[in-house]
Amino acid sequence: MDLIISGTAVVDKSKITLEMLIETFLSKKDLKPTSRTSYISAFKQFAIFLKERAIEDIGEQEIMEYKNYLTEKKLSVFTVIANIRALKSLFSFLSVRGLYPNIAKDIKAPRSPRQFMRDPLTQAQARTLINSSEGDDIKAKRDYAIISILLRCGLRSIEIVRADVGDVRQSGGTPVLWVHGKGRDCKDEFVVLTDEALATIHAYMAVRGKVALEDPLFVSNSNHNNNGRLTTRSIRRMVKEHLANMGINSSRLTCHSLRHTFATLAIANNAPLLAVQQAMRHADINTTTIYTHMNDRLTNGAERYVKI
Repeated sequence: MDLIISGTAVVDKSKITLEMLIETFLSKKDLKPTSRTSYISAFKQFAIFLKERAIEDIGEQEIMEYKNYLTEKKLSVFTVIANIRALKSLFSFLSVRGLYPNIAKDIKAPRSPRQFMRDPLTQAQARTLINSSEGDDIKAKRDYAIISILLRCGLRSIEIVRADVGDVRQSGGTPVLWVHGKGRDCKDEFVVLTDEALATIHAYMAVRGKVALEDPLFVSNSNHNNNGRLTTRSIRRMVKEHLANMGINSSRLTCHSLRHTFATLAIANNAPLLAVQQAMRHADINTTTIYTHMNDRLTNGAERYVKI
């Protein structure tokens, strides 16, 4: 019988389950809440696979089969990458602690796509989207403000969710919105609010009534969450509804397309690359150059030089 020491207890290694190993990983790793949620989701998917196949002994072959299983389900490449990376992290952690061999060490996650998975809107479509979302009631003013700053400031939906009333401030006389960005621990980045973007926020706040600085900048108007903080799902659904009203119903045109639209239009109108990187809050400027390459590819493609 193989025995291991766990804290002050002696545990029969043969009785250790995958659930126990995962719980050890989740409790010992220093994870951000969002990362923890992502890991849990990935591990649940792996558990479903094992249950469907009645697999009890997990080895490298089973991890390979799982990778193929994810691919066959026609999940997005980013979902497959996240799930495989989660398992690689899990078994690396367990191997270092002598709890389980690193059976995922030689398994390669799919390569990330070279281009973005969402398309930008054209300038005409962006203008129509903003204009068509304008209205007089409080929900219309909220949607109008959200769509305006998504398109004019390049925000992510999660940054809209995390924004508070007090995050709209002045910096050197310039209106800015401080944001809690992707992978950040606090609101240590900002976007510049143009006159047009700021005006839509002010119009919305004017009909909100009295608010505190710590209140959400944008709130729900639904019966079950009235005045509560919006969710990313509700923002994405709202944008899709407005796009559908324009006759646009494509999986490649979503809420995140508005962020791509901001960068695409900025590059097309000769904004400096560094300025676009800063506005998009990209850690690596190579991410920002994708927009430049795409613009150059479309406007100066070699195909345009072939006259037959």
